[in-house]
Amino acid sequence: MNNILLVEDDPTVLDMLCTYVKTKNDNPLPFKNGKEVLEFLEKNQSIKISLMITDYEMEPVNGLELVSKLNTNEYNFPKILLTSHHETHLMVKAIESQIFRFIEKPLKYSFLDPIYLEALNKNMLIDKDEDLKKLGEAYGTIVHEIANPLNSIIMYAELIKQTYDGTNKIDPAKLMSQLDTIQSSGFRIDNIIKDIKDFINSKPTKKENFTIKSLLPEILDGFKAIKY
Repeated sequence: MNNILLVEDDPTVLDMLCTYVKTKNDNPLPFKNGKEVLEFLEKNQSIKISLMITDYEMEPVNGLELVSKLNTNEYNFPKILLTSHHETHLMVKAIESQIFRFIEKPLKYSFLDPIYLEALNKNMLIDKDEDLKKLGEAYGTIVHEIANPLNSIIMYAELIKQTYDGTNKIDPAKLMSQLDTIQSSGFRIDNIIKDIKDFINSKPTKKENFTIKSLLPEILDGFKAIKY
């Protein structure tokens, strides 16, 4: 189920949009203006939004201002702008604000339907791109972490071969030190692999919103327990 932000100051249009979203088995999140949306997102940062459909003419934050404020990596879901205006300059601003689609009122389901589905498909592609980016970053980190101990193993193994090639006298203490380095490097790689397995098998973390005020009693109790 997709969470869909719906922003419209006309109650009738907002109700119609909510009904439409429910017919798609998605979850409508209705708001009367852009200010309410910004406050909601600030308080509910863990909620994943798939799409926003917003009216243009609203107070105190209009649709384009709202979109501009949400044009960040954190809120990179598609945004559809509804308006009864037909001015060219407004369409230019909509394009500059990276609006996914520009829909003129009066709104018709038959016109909204293909745009709605196209926007959700685009959001799926955005999610996949983000996942691939994170996977690439994780891959780079893992390669770096494994490369260091692996290089130590290769280097010390080569050093042992060159030092004790049958012509030199074996120094037991030095040999043991080099073997210890190889062994510890092997253990380090093993621990990295175990950490990767634990991460893959771990359950996703759940974000929770809280206020400093709600934590104060627990913090104060902790101070009371300290004996000076």
